[in-house]
Amino acid sequence: MIVYLIKLALSDIAGDGITILIALIVGVFFHILILMLLRVIGEAELHEMPCGGLFILIGRSVGVL
Repeated sequence: MIVYLIKLALSDIAGDGITILIALIVGVFFHILILMLLRVIGEAELHEMPCGGLFILIGRSVGVL
């Protein structure tokens, strides 16, 4: 019974943590994408960012860069 209750408590905490992590990653992705669409951030800045090459590829395929 105690093990079952601990499992329930940990699964809720772990689920919340994973949800926050995924939401943070998706939020940062869309934030950078919107900055690219508004032409606030350029290719030079994207080169200096981690995973900037991915955003450069996306920007070129969309036609922003």
